[in-house]
Amino acid sequence: MKQYFAPCSGGLSNILGQELLGRQIGVEKIDVQKRGCAFLATEEAAYRALLWSRTANGIWQLMVRQRGVQSRDDLYGMARRVEWPEAMSVDDSLAVQCVIGGGEISQDITHTHFSSLTIKNAVVDNFRERTGGKRPNVDAEDPVLPLVLFLQNDEAWLYRSLSGTSSLHKRGYRQQMHKSSLRETTAAALLLLAGYEPIDHILVDPMCGSGTIAIEAALIARQIAPGLLRLKRERDLSVLTPSRWPDTDQALLRKVVLEAIKKELPQAPLPIFANDLHPAAIELAKRDAGTAGVFHDLTFSNEDVMDLHLKLQAEDQTTNKIVICNPPWDLRLNGGAAESWEKLGRFLKREAGDGDAFLLSGNPDVTRKLCMKVTMKIPIDQAGMSLRLLHYHVLPPKPPRMDGEEEEDGGRESGRRRGGGLNSAPPSPAQPAQKASASLSSPPTRQSGPGANDCGTGFTTMMLAATAATPFPPSFPSSASPSSSLSSSHSISRKEAMMTVTSFTMLMMGAVLGTGAWQRPKQTAAVAVAGTPLHSFSIRNSYDSYAANYDDLDGGSAARWLGLEAARQELIGRAHGRVLECGVGTGLNFPFYKFQKDGNLVALDAIDLSPGMLREARAKAALLGLGEERVRFHEMDVANLVFADGSFDYVCDTFSLCVYPDPLKALKEMTRVCKPGVGRVLLLENSRSDLQILAAYQDATAHVVARIGGKSCVYNQDVPKLAQAAGLQVVRREKIAGGLFTMLECTRRL
Repeated sequence: MKQYFAPCSGGLSNILGQELLGRQIGVEKIDVQKRGCAFLATEEAAYRALLWSRTANGIWQLMVRQRGVQSRDDLYGMARRVEWPEAMSVDDSLAVQCVIGGGEISQDITHTHFSSLTIKNAVVDNFRERTGGKRPNVDAEDPVLPLVLFLQNDEAWLYRSLSGTSSLHKRGYRQQMHKSSLRETTAAALLLLAGYEPIDHILVDPMCGSGTIAIEAALIARQIAPGLLRLKRERDLSVLTPSRWPDTDQALLRKVVLEAIKKELPQAPLPIFANDLHPAAIELAKRDAGTAGVFHDLTFSNEDVMDLHLKLQAEDQTTNKIVICNPPWDLRLNGGAAESWEKLGRFLKREAGDGDAFLLSGNPDVTRKLCMKVTMKIPIDQAGMSLRLLHYHVLPPKPPRMDGEEEEDGGRESGRRRGGGLNSAPPSPAQPAQKASASLSSPPTRQSGPGANDCGTGFTTMMLAATAATPFPPSFPSSASPSSSLSSSHSISRKEAMMTVTSFTMLMMGAVLGTGAWQRPKQTAAVAVAGTPLHSFSIRNSYDSYAANYDDLDGGSAARWLGLEAARQELIGRAHGRVLECGVGTGLNFPFYKFQKDGNLVALDAIDLSPGMLREARAKAALLGLGEERVRFHEMDVANLVFADGSFDYVCDTFSLCVYPDPLKALKEMTRVCKPGVGRVLLLENSRSDLQILAAYQDATAHVVARIGGKSCVYNQDVPKLAQAAGLQVVRREKIAGGLFTMLECTRRL
């Protein structure tokens, strides 16, 4: 394993992290940073990253790192420590590039030219001492050993670049730059962020310019590794920089290259449409597509977007379409942007009804001309400009009137989405990488099924009728701040009470009636929870089935409205020292631990019974940059912990107690491993409400949900009473949403 860094444009680090963790590349550990990803990888995985990464600007291998760098002498001494003859021959050439990363850097080394010169002198002097005066030459254009010096605060990193001196965004197929061209890496990132699936989606770029988005889509569809384009053109392995290094495993490099070539498909599975009003732009697009070897995979047209009608074969008429486009927005072209967006809006409503469009913009004034509601905004940097990738969902065309007349099409956001492309919700950019479950080219999407708003309508109607005539005592928060969300000193209005019951019903009954994210698995083993027989599947298998989409429910809008996200943040923020989290699930609590404060959190042990949940949690930890020194994962039953007595300063459990077959035994185990007296057990759980009407509702529905619901949650337990029975003393209790949820801080009784 060696250390590497892959730089990228701002806003693309998460998608780059998914690429690196995907099966196509397969690195083991990553640290997602603002403009790139640091990662540990084998030599083979590094070569795969060089060939297959579509969003990285480079692949750099760390040679040496040093802290406390204040002067050029420090830089010189750092570079002299490296065994340079292992990386290059004295007859080879080198070049050094210096990158300033920011922070408080000593004035003595902020001049990039002189800092680069210092590193070059150190390498040259190293060879002179070994060879009796002979030294390597400098070649700024095509060096055998390209070095990158990165400076930030008082630290220095010296890398050798596997990608050479130029950026990987330069694929080599562009012969002339269009004035509004996207970087190739940015275009690829738009496709990946939008969830483009070559076997499921017909791709449409109605304002393609020089065709970068369409060409990158064809490369993805054909499974052509972008790093192979230059190699295929020049037919010489030496164009790959590592092939010229003495310590490179040449056979391994050739093996990775041949594997990539064998994966190429003869043609794209589905059509890719590229249209532009300007003939010169279309000619550029055709020329570049030919150079990239994907000309025959694209369908070009030269029309005004208002006149563009997609011509599809009969077998493609029902295939999902996805619109991804970089329309003009005036800051880069001379006028006409507002009109272009108005026309684009009409095109979408005519050709993309009941679908999704992903549009890049740097000017919010012109985007309003679309007259559609933005459902998601993703910040992206392009050539020093701060842009936004905007997601729009287009309403389906309205059916004709009874008298046969058509009503005007709608174009605002639809509250209901269905599976795939123009008919699906896109994957969230914040979603963690799915290392074991999917490659980046096939991100997980929500499956077809009734929406969450359809769940539990009968129960909700009954409860709303009851709350309309029932006064509620003070218990529900009146603001969304973490402190007030947990307060029990505010009065609750009838409207808030009704919304509370509605949200609670949506949250809990989603598992009973099923949503797009929650499909009950087909298993046969019977289980019992607190004496209640459950549906015929095991807890482990059911949560394995839910893992990929679990966050959609437990971290969804209903949970946020109820203040549960704020409650998690408040509770988990108290933990420090050595911490155990039981039932870690997909790692929803990871962002709330104060890892960044030195000495605040020594180590976190995270346990779960479900391998699928742990897989998702590991991916989330990787995207948050949480290495093994901060989080250790264990597949373990909370009722049979392997840790010694008094091992932890804090033991945390959030919304898992209701699922454990024996919650009292689980709490006793948490109590046992918590340090007596000074340790704390932190609980945030479903609990039986103190309010009579809510408690009656819970009692009436709890066993139904536990018996046939996917989560197997008994949500009317008396959590404080269970804690006391387990040997805990409650030192702090806070009620949330009328006592439907309770937050406890407990100590182990001596």
